[in-house]
Amino acid sequence: MEPPLGSGPYELASFDAGRTVTYKRVEDYWGKDHPTQIGTNNFDEYRVEYFSDLNVAFEGFKGDQFDWWMENTARRWATAYDFPAVKDGRVVQELFLQDYNSYGYVVGYIPNQRRAIFRDIRVREALNYAFDFEELSKTQFYGQYERLNSYFFGLPFAASGLPEGEELEILQSLGNKIPQRVFTEPYTNPVSGDASKLRANLRTALSLLQEAGYTLEGNRLVNADGVQLSFEILLNGPTNEPVTTNPVTNLAQIGVAATMRTVDSPQYINRLRSFDYDVIYNGWGQTFSPAMSSAPSSARSARTNRARRTMPALPIRASTH
Repeated sequence: MEPPLGSGPYELASFDAGRTVTYKRVEDYWGKDHPTQIGTNNFDEYRVEYFSDLNVAFEGFKGDQFDWWMENTARRWATAYDFPAVKDGRVVQELFLQDYNSYGYVVGYIPNQRRAIFRDIRVREALNYAFDFEELSKTQFYGQYERLNSYFFGLPFAASGLPEGEELEILQSLGNKIPQRVFTEPYTNPVSGDASKLRANLRTALSLLQEAGYTLEGNRLVNADGVQLSFEILLNGPTNEPVTTNPVTNLAQIGVAATMRTVDSPQYINRLRSFDYDVIYNGWGQTFSPAMSSAPSSARSARTNRARRTMPALPIRASTH
């Protein structure tokens, strides 16, 4: 609990462990006149409040306990901003649309291919057919997200149509490592949104899993040894639980025992570092230098005339892959 030594523009002023921390500006900061720092570090003091639950934190924001909120839930953005401070202008909502000119961002469910069950591409493809994005768009996303179709979504590197030119030459040089349909069928995501389309997609998913060696026995999809196909989706918070319920429920209809587990951040990080997971929900950015990835900031805001500002923190798009 001893304040650490630092060399930045702010120093620790006070704290209440697990609740709040306050920083004050260092007046004789050594780098204040450096070209990279001019125009920054303008606040004399700032305070960070900690909450273990986002719903409680949002109630704190509504109750004027702090001044700035970054929204990360489409449902709350669409339905929860009808409290008095919004109506009388003390809370100002700002939506910062993503600028795709300089970066791309991909988020989705990521299977751990170190697990034997995910090494077969047909199994991974089947999972995509069980994700009903269109239904979630209506019930959870409120039409605010787009479904991704590329790891380079929003960048000119994203593939479209059929391969041609140098791209075609490179793919052809890989021989049977590339599925033949890459050369004949432009990639599109499955489309659901109603019961009949979902049933058709689940039939496709079941067919792929059967091609991969699984058999439907009653309400269980099992391998040659009679072991049911099962896996766990690991989450680091409750925000994505309503979304994850969608594929879990759909997969159960074709005999797959998918489960969802939410853990705290330390356990989540440790499990990621040791690759102790089946599937996670995560994302990363892509830039014009594809080898250099960085998660882009989706919104910026400043405090003005005591008007508290709020904006969505996640890119306005979602995917599974």
